[in-house]
Amino acid sequence: MRALERGFKRHLDMTPNGYLRDVRLRRAREDLEISAPDVVTVAEVARRHGLFHFGRFAGSYRDQFGEAPSDTLRRVNTLLR
Repeated sequence: MRALERGFKRHLDMTPNGYLRDVRLRRAREDLEISAPDVVTVAEVARRHGLFHFGRFAGSYRDQFGEAPSDTLRRVNTLLR
């Protein structure tokens, strides 16, 4: 195991790739929460954050946040109207 990986495991209890995925998912969620569903798509938001495998993105998103990315986009923006 490399020093960088050991450091991530010791301090964050995850790999560097896992950390990067979490950051990208959180930033995608932030974008979905402020985006208008009639202007942006979930796929556009995912691409913007370097998440190109949309099925994997949706599964990871659901695992981390308990809802589909499309639900976040619709729910949050329904509340803003």
